[in-house]
Amino acid sequence: MQSSLLCFFFITFISFVSCSIALFELSVKVTNVISENFANANESPNVTDPDSSNQKLLLLLELDSITVEVDEIIGQIQRSDKDKNSNIISRMSQNLPLMINDHKSTLKDIHMSQIYLNDYYKAMKKYIRDADEYNSTVLLDFADKVSSASNNSVSSMVKLLFEKVVDKSFIENVLKHLDPINNYYCHEKQSGAEILHTFMNEIQTINIKSYVSIYTAYMIKEIYSETKGSFKKAVVNASENFQMRTNNLTSTLKTYLTTASLELRRCDLQPYEYGETYLEIRNFLHGIIINKVNLDPNGSCNKECNAYSYIKHYNCGSNEWCWKEAMCSKVIGCQYVDSSMEVCPSKGYKTNRRYEYVKLGNGRVLGKEKPCDTDITSLETYRSWVFWKCSYCFCLCDEGRKFYTQNHINMRPVESNIHRNMVVTGLQFIEHNHVIHLQIQEGKLLPNGQIDLKSVQWLAPEDYQITQRNYVDGKDYHTLSWEKRSLQLVDIMAKEGNVVTGVGFVLDKFRNHLRLQVSTRPFNFTTGELTKTSKAVVEDSYEVGPQLKLDAVDIPTSSKLPPNQFTTNKFVKFTNSDFQKDAGQTTVPFLDAQPVESANPVPLSGVGIFHKGRPEFGGFIAPRIFTYNFTNHLEPIFSQLKTND
Repeated sequence: MQSSLLCFFFITFISFVSCSIALFELSVKVTNVISENFANANESPNVTDPDSSNQKLLLLLELDSITVEVDEIIGQIQRSDKDKNSNIISRMSQNLPLMINDHKSTLKDIHMSQIYLNDYYKAMKKYIRDADEYNSTVLLDFADKVSSASNNSVSSMVKLLFEKVVDKSFIENVLKHLDPINNYYCHEKQSGAEILHTFMNEIQTINIKSYVSIYTAYMIKEIYSETKGSFKKAVVNASENFQMRTNNLTSTLKTYLTTASLELRRCDLQPYEYGETYLEIRNFLHGIIINKVNLDPNGSCNKECNAYSYIKHYNCGSNEWCWKEAMCSKVIGCQYVDSSMEVCPSKGYKTNRRYEYVKLGNGRVLGKEKPCDTDITSLETYRSWVFWKCSYCFCLCDEGRKFYTQNHINMRPVESNIHRNMVVTGLQFIEHNHVIHLQIQEGKLLPNGQIDLKSVQWLAPEDYQITQRNYVDGKDYHTLSWEKRSLQLVDIMAKEGNVVTGVGFVLDKFRNHLRLQVSTRPFNFTTGELTKTSKAVVEDSYEVGPQLKLDAVDIPTSSKLPPNQFTTNKFVKFTNSDFQKDAGQTTVPFLDAQPVESANPVPLSGVGIFHKGRPEFGGFIAPRIFTYNFTNHLEPIFSQLKTND
């Protein structure tokens, strides 16, 4: 036997392949090794002779070497399980039954079968490893329990288990609850397709262990029973059943992966923590109080507030309130609110607000009234030249480009290191030097769609300042303004055979929209090598859907409930919060800063930007990824057998 060489081959092989392909390849190898082992048992002379104990132990050691190979390979396949004490079947049985009422028992039964079959497998390993400590009666009794036709035998349990797993209604019901509209996949940090994939991997793991257990039982009988060679047919049947189950599982996985969602996004942001779970466009659009005299180029009060819809902030003159305020570069949409008001100013630009709240003379409060940490200022309408009332207007201020603003979005493309065969595996929004960046996670692509876990890293954003002369607004970064504040919400998918290698934003100058662009490259699935001889394929979306309007919305973090509305294929404008709810002091939507990555890093089929929120709140702009679709690479591996429909 070349067991040690095969073990080395398996362990080397597993480092380069995706889990399902590795498991199904392992299935072939186990079948071949078992066939060879059984042939050796039949060819060994005098194995039934009472004096041939050494030869018997040698054959059992060969069985032990098979289990070592299986355990080492399965251990490497499961190396990235985020919860080492709870596999996917266990987690699904604990969480999904709350939603899958008509299949509660099935998931629990599958989990219980997994536990029992694993216990049989562990017991089997102990018996063959310490065979010299047991007499033949004990070993044969265990072998009968494993291979008999009783309901509690390994043969019966694994057969019943597979009937449940490949049941159409069961799989479809599970897939329904792995859809992005639900949150289960968020907790797993895997797309619905990945969860199904992982679930099937666990089932195939049970299949392999059960097959090894059944075969070992027949080997024990072959070695210790009185009649040599009487179990050849049973071993052949066990092998055919194992291969049939494997093919059925592969076909089922291939069928349902075509409908399983590839999308992966983050769900609940709570507890909200600025810089950790969310970011803001800061000091961009603010509600501002300005007297009419400071809005008129002639210093007159002869017009109403609503006459000033788009104008600059003129000199303060003798108005004391005006001198206390930071000048506004662009004043928009003024309106009259009351003849008198009490204003609670904020503590400065670092608070991202001009005012904490404004209390009008009629008792109405703009924003949320609370103890004021600064000196309250009282403002009242006064007369000019007897005839004109110089009222205070409530307007919107585009703060413009100032040292304290954070309204810049990086436009420099971010690429993975293709020369090291790196591809994009995750995304997140981050802020660096007052610029919002869409950061990428990269990992080294290996054969068969696998990612080298040791290579996975988040690329640091380009370290530049918007004040540097060699970085240009509109080319290297985009500064949001009243006229140019739209962002497309879109998903961009790679062409078949390509994977994502970069992302970036470009400005559609015709519509004044920021658009997402995605760089992709073709690759050889078998070798894992990216095509580097030509330029990357740049995928874009020029189609623009309708606007997602955010009218009279509150601060997103004021909501105590998680988002329940998810929007794509539209565009959204960064705007101010509602005057009534927040005194218009906050720019919405916010940005979800949580990293979007798979628990088991994989190459990506696409990426997207979407909006999530609740009615009456500004919501969050968030990235999402689409994991690679392995469907086309899964085929039944035992070609001599047909799947059992």
